[in-house]
Amino acid sequence: MAEKAIKLEVEEQEELLPPREVAKRLRVVPKTVSRWADQGKLTPVFLPSGHRRYRASEVRAILNPPVTEIAPVEKVKGSEKA
Repeated sequence: MAEKAIKLEVEEQEELLPPREVAKRLRVVPKTVSRWADQGKLTPVFLPSGHRRYRASEVRAILNPPVTEIAPVEKVKGSEKA
């Protein structure tokens, strides 16, 4: 039972954004935010009133995706021009 209380407390401390603010940060219309949530691209947190909010950390992750290392391209013989 204590684990659930901690989970709720942590979730309550995280910044939650309304759809309009998410849309502003991602430069899309609010309807797109709702569609992405319906498609599973964003995870909504539902308030007791039924309204959706989104974790600011998830929005930041979309704006700043992790950088992956790109393998160097090898030159193909005969493709060089003189």
